[in-house]
Amino acid sequence: MRKTMLMLTAALVLAAPAAARPGYWGTPGWGQSLGLGINIGGGHARDSREGRVSVARFIAADVDPAALRHGAIAVVAADNALLGAGPQDPFQAAVYARLVQAGYVGGVAPAAAGQVAEVRIVRSLVRPEGPRPRPVSGEAAVGGGTYGGYGALGINVDLSGPDKALVATRLETAIRDRASGKLLWEGHAEIVTREGDGKWTSERVADRLAGELFKDFPARAQRS
Repeated sequence: MRKTMLMLTAALVLAAPAAARPGYWGTPGWGQSLGLGINIGGGHARDSREGRVSVARFIAADVDPAALRHGAIAVVAADNALLGAGPQDPFQAAVYARLVQAGYVGGVAPAAAGQVAEVRIVRSLVRPEGPRPRPVSGEAAVGGGTYGGYGALGINVDLSGPDKALVATRLETAIRDRASGKLLWEGHAEIVTREGDGKWTSERVADRLAGELFKDFPARAQRS
């Protein structure tokens, strides 16, 4: 659990003048003290799944890996895929960049490509948004002794709001022979992030997933 805290501590000591109270240092009735502690901030519990990527890759049992990673390829959205319009979509763009880096020739229309990479994005809820914390809470304690009384007050101010939901983004890609429609290779990569986390933009999620999915392509794929 990681919390970002701003600690502000103040101590206030109230002592009556000698003329107002009988006695002297070390005798009953010397004074009273009040301690005040204020904790301003809050934070969110980090889930161990945040930012981690899981990957699975498969190559068709009768496909020679040499048939992959060369020739012209087009990247398209799979049917019912949750993607934007065309190659400007960050996930299609990230897959396209990795395939060209692996050795494919890009920049061709699907009808002119030897192979087609179908891209699909699936999003799911991993953990819903947490309950809203109490914005202000605290504890108080009082007591007395031979030399006077004391009081302590601790106040917690949490303005961070509830923990945002955890969501999973899954990038699925299937590479097919364009002419026959035969499935040659398929894989998926999934990452869990916190909703609204500015660190994980769509572009960064797409780049991370595509990078993990096509690492050492197609050598790490299992036979299906």
